[in-house]
Amino acid sequence: MTIRNRSYLQIFIVILAMMFMVTAIGCATPEVKKSPMTIAYASLKTSAEAYDATMNVIRDLYKAGKVTDAQKANVLKYGNEYWRAYHIAVDALDAYYNATGTQDDRLLTVNGAMATLSTALGSFLQYSSELTS
Repeated sequence: MTIRNRSYLQIFIVILAMMFMVTAIGCATPEVKKSPMTIAYASLKTSAEAYDATMNVIRDLYKAGKVTDAQKANVLKYGNEYWRAYHIAVDALDAYYNATGTQDDRLLTVNGAMATLSTALGSFLQYSSELTS
């Protein structure tokens, strides 16, 4: 493994660690537990940063000839799925504050959108990490 490839691997390890920290917030004890909306906004921010960092790494690998056109197309497919889920989550958060209905129903909508976002980001990061191994 070259030094450059090690740095890509280190970036992915940092990204995965960030995702773990956001998940850990949701599992905190009641005394330190953040509000669901605080967790959702932190998750959105962290997921966007992970997406951006990963796309930058893949772009560099593609320019260096280490990612094929087919692999790039798959990264973009997973990336687009993530990006759609991200915007759905943003819309769900907006609706939580601006829509009618019970708070529980609005929270269920946010939770569902965040679960979809997490799944899409996980698929994107998993495929992307396979390209750097």
